Amino acid sequence: MALCQGRCMGKLFGLVIVALVLVVGFSVARPAREVAIALPIAGATAHFQVWSITGISPHYYLIVETKNGSLSEKMWDDWGPQTHANLYITPEDWLVIIDGMGGFSAVEFKPGQPPRLMNPTEYRATDSDRWQYFGSVGWEWKTYRFFAPFQRAECISNFGVDGGPFRVAYQVEGRCR
Repeated sequence: MALCQGRCMGKLFGLVIVALVLVVGFSVARPAREVAIALPIAGATAHFQVWSITGISPHYYLIVETKNGSLSEKMWDDWGPQTHANLYITPEDWLVIIDGMGGFSAVEFKPGQPPRLMNPTEYRATDSDRWQYFGSVGWEWKTYRFFAPFQRAECISNFGVDGGPFRVAYQVEGRCR
């Protein structure tokens, strides 16, 4: 009987550990926050997701879905004040994202193909003055949400770092309001 108690207790302890690992794993298997935005390009939807296991140091991701497929891209890690991103639609029907520190990403949509993350050399020469500001994603109190252009004016916080060559007239040294 004493031998069974030791083995039984070991098995029970093992099951408890497995159960805890599964609970923790499933609890972090979805984003802490998500904003889905219907885009006027190729019937696409852009999902901005904030992932965080502990609530500290969240990671920001972009997922773009179309009927032809999807792409997923890690945008940035939260290091403090940089928590928003601006969305632009180009005359070429690209989706361009500029994050709060001037980081750039561009997504190309071709008929019959999944969305594709573009190489920066492909869009560096584009004239950003021709881009249409589509809105931004960011925090409002504890809610991560989409802001249409009439809700939040175009602004790119660069916090003293070189904000890059795009939309220079809208770059500011401090935090966007």
